[in-house]
Amino acid sequence: MNGFAKAMLLTASLCGLGCRAKSALHEPDPELNRMLRVPRYDIYEESTFFQDRMTMRKPPDGTVPFGASGHAPAFLHGVDNGAFVTRFPLPLTEPLVDRGRSRFERTCSACHGMNGDGNEMVTRMMARPAPSLHLPRIRELPPGKVFYIVSNGYGLMPDYATQLGVEDRWAVVAYVKVLERSRYAPIAALPNGLRQELERRLP
Repeated sequence: MNGFAKAMLLTASLCGLGCRAKSALHEPDPELNRMLRVPRYDIYEESTFFQDRMTMRKPPDGTVPFGASGHAPAFLHGVDNGAFVTRFPLPLTEPLVDRGRSRFERTCSACHGMNGDGNEMVTRMMARPAPSLHLPRIRELPPGKVFYIVSNGYGLMPDYATQLGVEDRWAVVAYVKVLERSRYAPIAALPNGLRQELERRLP
């Protein structure tokens, strides 16, 4: 290929790039009219994108639902007849507490501490530190109130409804109550075996 042909080829390539760049850019649209023409599908409408031609898709594994239906307000909001519930609206089991522990350590411990005492470095550097979960005023909160705070936030604490599903939030509440009882449970409330062992070790 001679020099003239190379120059012509380079010119054509640059022109092509210029055309593509021009077509990729659009004039600013302060009214956002382009938002009125967003491609979309209606429910049950046939899709031309997916091979099975179905529009509605199964959510990916691990997706956190935005809301839930078919459950009582006590479960969804921690409130029943206008009052915060004092009993858990789901069975309290060891797997639920373990689940709450993992969610608490991953989501809450940065501010409240691994043991809930709010004595972490992050907390000490805050202008308004997160409180210890072992304060009397917090220990006295009913489970429904704690669930409501986790779901909706309180003060500088954001809500965690988008990060944690409904059952995960109840699991966190269960673990918070376990943390509190781990320090303040009366000896008489312990199972016989544990109570006898503790009484044996106490001076």
